[in-house]
Amino acid sequence: MRSGEKSIRNSFWRSFCRPCCFALLAVLTLGCPGSKTPETPEAGPRLVLLYATCTLNRDYLSPYAPLTAGTPNLARFAENAAVFQRHMTESGQSGIAFASILTGTQVDRHGVFLQPSPLNATTATDLFADAGWEVGAWLEHDMASGELGYGPPDSKKHKLQAGDPDFAALLESLRSDPQHRAFVVTNFTVTHGPYQLATLELYCGRWPDACGAYNRDPEAFQRYADFYRRSHGYLSYDFDATRERAGMSDEHLANMVEVIDLLYRANVAYLDSLFGALMAEIEAAGLADETLVAFTADHGETLFREGTYFKWTHGHQLAPEVLTVPLLIGGPGIQAGPYEAVTRSIDVLPTLAELAGLPAPASSTGISLAPALRGRAAPPDLTAWSHTAMIAIPLVEVSQKWGLFNRLYPGLDPELMWAQRRDGDRLVQLRRNLDGELEPAVFDLAQDPGTLHNLFQPNDPEMRRALQEVRDYRQRLIDAYKERAVDGLGLDTERQRELLDGLGYLGN
Repeated sequence: MRSGEKSIRNSFWRSFCRPCCFALLAVLTLGCPGSKTPETPEAGPRLVLLYATCTLNRDYLSPYAPLTAGTPNLARFAENAAVFQRHMTESGQSGIAFASILTGTQVDRHGVFLQPSPLNATTATDLFADAGWEVGAWLEHDMASGELGYGPPDSKKHKLQAGDPDFAALLESLRSDPQHRAFVVTNFTVTHGPYQLATLELYCGRWPDACGAYNRDPEAFQRYADFYRRSHGYLSYDFDATRERAGMSDEHLANMVEVIDLLYRANVAYLDSLFGALMAEIEAAGLADETLVAFTADHGETLFREGTYFKWTHGHQLAPEVLTVPLLIGGPGIQAGPYEAVTRSIDVLPTLAELAGLPAPASSTGISLAPALRGRAAPPDLTAWSHTAMIAIPLVEVSQKWGLFNRLYPGLDPELMWAQRRDGDRLVQLRRNLDGELEPAVFDLAQDPGTLHNLFQPNDPEMRRALQEVRDYRQRLIDAYKERAVDGLGLDTERQRELLDGLGYLGN
């Protein structure tokens, strides 16, 4: 075993052990001198943590799927948090989605049409810093880094983890000075494809009943995992042709799907352990009662599912499991329980701002959910708008070898964009078919969560009206792109290639 891998595994093991200490820490720290409970919810938090990870299918989290193994820390956090049931992201690509979270605006205002691109807008760190809060930004994600303007220039280039000396110093400042306030944001990914093997052994050691695919035949498991990792791009973006070339029978496909699913679950469990260890550190500092935490993701992930063009990926189709993402908010004054109404990524920043006693940025188009979270108002009736992303030049070049992807996205063209709106459980979409034509679609997610049955009726006036609004929304984005394109978008091609390759987009 390589020393680096051994270090990762040892760290992961310590993190997995943290949950058994979590409840004990809560009891021990209640009497600590630094512990303070606000007299009223209006006193607000002194620490606000925006924990925004990447590529997270919420159906793999126990707050959304209670029988799911591997996420006990999120389950524990959810017991005292609002758990959002219909929370929608703007897009299935990180640069765009993180921009909407961190600015409270969508692409026609924040301007990130493709990734990686610079973000030139007021962000969450700007808002809190201008209000006199200490700001800490741990922005590991290459598509949403401090270098690109998603946080201050001195943002750390690694993920926030328990034991980080700068975070420990921030907690000490809060503990020792009751007037001190801090905003902390972190983004990163440990669940992006191709899914990693390093966490599998520890996951299966703790949850052996969830590891049938590994326990039955470890050598066969390894062969399937190796094939997946070698062929990730082809499997994701040209699945049918890749299966045919490989001569993959139904039995082999079922085995491969099970193997890849287990890899993803193990990666999600590692994420849960990181979150749990950080929460335990905040609690050990006596600050749990004064901390507001928002746990969310930029986008979800399509695993293997019939009815989708692309498997084990995100961003280029309007899949519900990609655009419906987790959001949990817990802290002073928050009413715990399911939050059933539709919400959007653009609502995160104005909500955290009001809960912290600050006004939202004037540029924000999101709505504060704070009154509803405090039980003072009914949840607002919102419409969520989402779209697919444009393709950066390096990906256009690489994707020419992926027949299906290249057929749907032959170039860098805003007219290739798909768009949708969500009201309650109804989706209205404009999406591309294999002939390159935009086609309308209407789905009822309550009855058809996999969006397999198109209910669109061209003679239904209500459906036609909703469809026209989607057309208008899509055209607004296209017009905004063309206006901004005059001044240039994104980074130079070589830098784009470097950053995209770091996330595995340009592999095989």
